[in-house]
Amino acid sequence: TADISNASGTLVFDSANPEKSKVEVTLPMDTLDTHVDALNKEFKAGEYFNTGTYPQATFRSTRVISKGNQRYDVQGDLTIKGVTKPVTLHATLNKQGEHP
Repeated sequence: TADISNASGTLVFDSANPEKSKVEVTLPMDTLDTHVDALNKEFKAGEYFNTGTYPQATFRSTRVISKGNQRYDVQGDLTIKGVTKPVTLHATLNKQGEHP
């Protein structure tokens, strides 16, 4: 496993119309930490994430589908190393409230 610090993003959730919800996340890949120095260097190098050239990975939703029982499929585009591919994230809403 690895940690990625200082991720940022926005979530706009519309419980009445989940299909209008949006998610955008930016992951600073240069903060990737496996807690093993040799692995950190290897993963940040050119063969893996090449963080010198591609310091960030991003996810942008393209569609949110309610699956019932507070579960959602969030379809979107994941970009890593300049390559964008469609992915589906499975999400469960645990709590909803006002942003502090």
